[in-house]
Amino acid sequence: MPSTPTILFLCTGLGRINRGFEQYIAGLAQQLSQQPLPHIRFEVWTGGAWTMKGVKSRHIANLHRKHRLLRNSAHAFLWEQRSFFAGMIPALLRTQPAAIYLGEYQLYCYLYKLRAALGLSYSLVLYTGGQAIPGLFDPGRDFIHHVTDAYLPQCQHLPANRQWLLPHFMNQDFVYDDASIAAIKQQAEGKKILLSVGLLDTATKQMDLLIAAVQQLKEPVYLILLGEESADTNTLRQQVAAANMNHRVLMQQVPHPQLGNWYKAADVFVLCSPKESFGLAMVEAMYHGLPVICRPFTESKYVLQNQACFNEMHSAEALAEAILQQLDNSPTAAEKAQRSNFVQQRYSWSSLAPQFRQMLETIAGNSKSITAPCQSRNR
Repeated sequence: MPSTPTILFLCTGLGRINRGFEQYIAGLAQQLSQQPLPHIRFEVWTGGAWTMKGVKSRHIANLHRKHRLLRNSAHAFLWEQRSFFAGMIPALLRTQPAAIYLGEYQLYCYLYKLRAALGLSYSLVLYTGGQAIPGLFDPGRDFIHHVTDAYLPQCQHLPANRQWLLPHFMNQDFVYDDASIAAIKQQAEGKKILLSVGLLDTATKQMDLLIAAVQQLKEPVYLILLGEESADTNTLRQQVAAANMNHRVLMQQVPHPQLGNWYKAADVFVLCSPKESFGLAMVEAMYHGLPVICRPFTESKYVLQNQACFNEMHSAEALAEAILQQLDNSPTAAEKAQRSNFVQQRYSWSSLAPQFRQMLETIAGNSKSITAPCQSRNR
């Protein structure tokens, strides 16, 4: 193994899609390039062509989940992980990393079995934002990174000193342009703007429920849905057209830095997901002072605490009522500042950097002693 330990960050979707984990790994790489740890090397291995100034990265050839051969497969993501695993083995044997950090569970399992088969020495670090708990775990080498407390009860059989409870940090790479913000408001033609950010689908983010709720509102609003398209996106467009709402609903994808303009222009943020690993878009909306409406589940209550408007969303009518209530009660400057301060104190890189650095030092084997990291709770 090289004298300076190397930590690999694996993300099969980075370079092709731009969702929560991809944004997180890119943001972490950016922060570590600007504030490097002196005795650790970092590399980001991706399934898509991705580069960042100051970050050593490697593109692993693989069969990605959107490939035409997998278009009709229910196991497209599994095949992406399998082909990525096969493609990375030669480079892995040459690199001899101290640790591998990843959030894709099947890939984690393959790497666990490869380590045992070939007698390799790397540690594995599983990020539980992928909503998986390891059945394969070496208590002397492996770690778990929890971003909320949702999975702690299921991990009580694993050593507490191999688990970290450390939330997402928000990547504050937003850029703002007054002309762009004004153009968004002009497009809304004076209507209140309702914003949701996430995959444009009906299962994971349940964007269809939000469209149905807006249809219930007597007061016209302008609905903006920003995110990556899915197999359900055309169904959503058909729903909008059938309700004669094309003039008041916008669906598109926006690069992350530009999201700041849309948050600034919006009046209320809504996310209909029945479950989120963390809910980073809700945190970003709150950072911009927006009222946030979401469902109450373990992760949302942990992350947002008493700062959000929780609604069970049993029906489009119930959601419409919650939206109307928020639209009728415009937040004051003090309320917006309170939300923004809440996020900055809990989820900014400057607030969380010392804990991330300690975690990475421990993972790389540079820490002189391993305390009980899971005792470090989100403040």
